[in-house]
Amino acid sequence: GYALLSSGIHNFYHGNFEKSKEFFEKAEKVVQQTGDLELITQILLFNGFAAGRDGKALQGLNFVQAAMQRSEEGNYQRGKALSFFALGFLNMLLNEKQKALFYYQKAEELFPENFDLLEKAKLYNNLGVISEEYGNLELGELYREKAYSFNQKAKYLYGEIATLPSLARIKSLKGNFNGAK
Repeated sequence: GYALLSSGIHNFYHGNFEKSKEFFEKAEKVVQQTGDLELITQILLFNGFAAGRDGKALQGLNFVQAAMQRSEEGNYQRGKALSFFALGFLNMLLNEKQKALFYYQKAEELFPENFDLLEKAKLYNNLGVISEEYGNLELGELYREKAYSFNQKAKYLYGEIATLPSLARIKSLKGNFNGAK
């Protein structure tokens, strides 16, 4: 199951969404027999993300809702937090920003203190996007700074570099041209 999931993730991050979904579906069949809640949840969530990135966000919601249901049944907090995050992501793709904001905030509430730094960085970056789109530059800046900080803690240079232009844009919109440098 883990090997199939890893192959799916590899294809997902290289933009091969159809191939990634094939691996995720195979992994799901293998793992269903084991009852490994964490692995099943991860597979369902990646299937949802892959569907969304492939332009099928509504289909992705089905996978994520299945992951949420399993997480709730198994009292798997990390799975619930990741499911809320995925619901936020898919609702952003569907241009349902208010729903996305709600789900991201639910994810933030459930993220354990020792949660994956990169997941926190992605969450705060997306909260920053929504805040900025709603015109709340102060909150957008705060979230982007949190995202940048978590990327730094994770030593994820790409995340740091990807966050800096957004921070600079917000700072310049607020008139803080020195901070935008």
